[in-house]
Amino acid sequence: VEEHLFVPKGTGSAETDCWLIGTAINVRAGKSEVWVFDASNIEDGPVAVWQADYAWPLGFHGTWRLDPRKLRNKNLDALIGEAA
Repeated sequence: VEEHLFVPKGTGSAETDCWLIGTAINVRAGKSEVWVFDASNIEDGPVAVWQADYAWPLGFHGTWRLDPRKLRNKNLDALIGEAA
């Protein structure tokens, strides 16, 4: 598991009012995954997982940005719901 990014859910000011998004390697599958956690309920496990076709190199970093076309009349909570 590598470091995760804090992504605010909206206008909330609480430290746990965000998503934690980051990468991990699924050793059994031999593939990298992107995990999304609700920061207020990390113990429940990821709310969404996406799996790549192969394992990315350790230390892989990137910038995650939403498709602006999907931001019309939607918030991150709704987008996460679509991915789950």
